[in-house]
Amino acid sequence: MRLRMTSLITAGAVAVAGLLAPPATAGAAGADGVLVRTIADSPVPVERVRVHAGSRTPVEIDPAAAAGIASGTRVRLRGGTVTPLSSGGASAFGITGTHHVTVVPVYWATTSVPSGQPTTAQLKTSAQALDGYWNAATAGKIRVAVAKVTAWKKIASPASGRCVDIDALETAAKRISGSIGTSGRDHLIIYFPQVSGCGWSGLATLGAGMSGDMVMWLNGSSHLQTIGHEFGHNLGLRHSNGAACYNNAAHQVQVPLSLHCDVVGYDDEYDIMGSRATGYLSAVHLGELGLLPSSASRRLVKTSTVTLAPVSARSGLRQVVVPMGRRTYHLEYRTAVGLDAGVDDEYGPGAGVIVRYIDLSLNVPYENWGETQLVTFSPASERVALAAGESWSGLGMSFAVKAASSTGATVTITQPADVTAPTVNPKPRAVLRTGTVSTTVVPVQVQWGLRDTHEITGLQLARRLGGSTAAPSFVKLATWERGRAVTATANRSNTWLIKATDEVGNTGVTSGAATKVTLNKRPSKTYKGKWKTAKAASYLGGSEQVTKAKNASARFTVTTRSIGWIATKDKTRGKAAVYIDGKKVATINLYKSSRKTKQLVFTRSWSKPGKHTITIVNLSKKTVGVDGLVHLS
Repeated sequence: MRLRMTSLITAGAVAVAGLLAPPATAGAAGADGVLVRTIADSPVPVERVRVHAGSRTPVEIDPAAAAGIASGTRVRLRGGTVTPLSSGGASAFGITGTHHVTVVPVYWATTSVPSGQPTTAQLKTSAQALDGYWNAATAGKIRVAVAKVTAWKKIASPASGRCVDIDALETAAKRISGSIGTSGRDHLIIYFPQVSGCGWSGLATLGAGMSGDMVMWLNGSSHLQTIGHEFGHNLGLRHSNGAACYNNAAHQVQVPLSLHCDVVGYDDEYDIMGSRATGYLSAVHLGELGLLPSSASRRLVKTSTVTLAPVSARSGLRQVVVPMGRRTYHLEYRTAVGLDAGVDDEYGPGAGVIVRYIDLSLNVPYENWGETQLVTFSPASERVALAAGESWSGLGMSFAVKAASSTGATVTITQPADVTAPTVNPKPRAVLRTGTVSTTVVPVQVQWGLRDTHEITGLQLARRLGGSTAAPSFVKLATWERGRAVTATANRSNTWLIKATDEVGNTGVTSGAATKVTLNKRPSKTYKGKWKTAKAASYLGGSEQVTKAKNASARFTVTTRSIGWIATKDKTRGKAAVYIDGKKVATINLYKSSRKTKQLVFTRSWSKPGKHTITIVNLSKKTVGVDGLVHLS
């Protein structure tokens, strides 16, 4: 039986003090600053996302609110949204090349350096070990040089509750070290005697930090497994986990693979981003670093037999990706050579073909979303890999290793035939958007949903006008788009169509419901207060109803699912309140230094048609006008 390795990443960990406070929402404060992601490698990893704005206290936000934004990016927090203002992270400079590390050891609780702590020479040796590992793991593409190791220095206590204030530690370390550099390949390692209350042995920025450099905090641990793991986080890598799968939702019997799986944190004993001190990086992580050529990875969408080269090889096919619903399975081949020399001994997970998967439907903490999970094909013996002659089948697919040698493994991957076109749901549907109106066109946003077992490789949008017999003309879209700003023809029926193609070649065309666009150029409903008719050819219908009377109002009732108010904007115009069904929903400022007529200045939409009333109230003695109304049904 394989003996599991003890992870030094979380060794000696207890509770995660000071890291589990509920994050503020993105709209809790308005600020422009640098977004910084950190991961604390505790038994349950904790990711924090904060925005550092000068001397202000960092604003903590939910990681999901900043999904897709790299650490080190300048952002703006306003009204519950996080908007990037610049690119950031190490990727902005390029990960390959020589990285420079500065090591700063500090202490504060004793009068002198506590006994049992590593010397500066030993810390330098630990940092130099990074180069040996990453040089071998990336075939020389990533090298590490030690810029300097400062002398041990006593600092003011950074204690915070049972743990430490990592910002205070970083500030103190940078006062000691001086300039670190912001090339995207500069790292600061802050080492301090263990504070057991923190609950983590290592913590790192997931990419660049607040000053453009990358930071690691080492809580009494300088082993390669810890420092190399945190360095991986600096490069933007997340965790390699294990999977504990069961035969049903009640978790009665453990099985190799099912749809009832738990994430087992760090339980990937092949990868340094899991629990192994050495070992080649997974093909997934090599790909994330841009170090796996496109020729070395193949995506399979039908039953195939392939020959996988070992991950340790410098050429050949080293990864097969199999999409199945919300999961993608990643196959690679491990042999007991080089950094993987120990995988086949009694402490190792075993040589052979291994399978990881990424599950985008995980109902688990955000930290695990998008991370890999390693499949254990023999749960009883804890053997992970499939050797020559071994196979597994289930979930409508199978993996069978036909042959294996030191140079490659021949694997047959069986998949169910996919003959179903992508599903478009919700179907394409238009809602009004702000913009310029004419007598013939109105600005709208067409929205839709899309899903498929496989990747979408083609996406197109077309419109059909009521009464037209012409074939629709499709416009190519980006495959990730789920909405497009277009125009609709006024006073006609407009129907939008989506054509979607998946990577297998299945294509389908889905039509939305016909939408009638009604443009009312001279609405004459209920006006209260002093209004008059202003005439000009630039107005939508040759005239606009205007008022300068404060609290003068215009009220219109229509049956619709999307309504819009059309007005003129110029430097003489003021503000108006908009009420929908008696409730104030917006204040619209019609001021503009240069005059623009026929502007759709306000819109409101609903999921289905209904009877709604819009009321426009002048808030000052400046001019407010109603040039027209538009609504969809």
